[in-house]
Amino acid sequence: MNKETLTQQSSSSASSKGAKLAPPASLPKAQRLKTPADFQRVYKSKQWGGSSFHTFNILAAPVNVNQHGDGNRQSKTHVKPTVLGVTVSKKVSKRAVDRNRIKRQIREFYRHRKAALPNTELIITANVACIKASDEQRHQSLELLWEKILKWQRWHLKQTAISTQGLIENTTPQAVRNVTPSLD
Repeated sequence: MNKETLTQQSSSSASSKGAKLAPPASLPKAQRLKTPADFQRVYKSKQWGGSSFHTFNILAAPVNVNQHGDGNRQSKTHVKPTVLGVTVSKKVSKRAVDRNRIKRQIREFYRHRKAALPNTELIITANVACIKASDEQRHQSLELLWEKILKWQRWHLKQTAISTQGLIENTTPQAVRNVTPSLD
């Protein structure tokens, strides 16, 4: 067979199937941590947790809230999508094939659950023991890790609400007058 015959056969088999093949589902590049500076920013937050085969570092992105004093306008909250970074070092496996498989499994796990975790930057790291675990064990470890991430999120939202409530309570007109320097 020559090259032209192979091309015709592959194009006819693709057209006989009718529809175009859908691209594999993946995370958009806008939802991935890419640069070392992005990773360092999350690591410096020192918010972390772990399970048997994975650890996570997390940073809550600041939420822009526009609050208006009058009752006619509604407050608007600008929420950014969660951004994910995945790290699997050569200590886990010297073979890139193994490291990439673990990364794909983590990204796929995250992709199905990302809606539950808005406005954060998240790094999931595979531990050295991850390579010896079965796919099912890795999945269970990710499930446990996800529960811890959601627990952190509930704690963080509670802390944010407490600090926001304290700021709102402290912005009474009398408090503003006490803070504002007199121009007399």
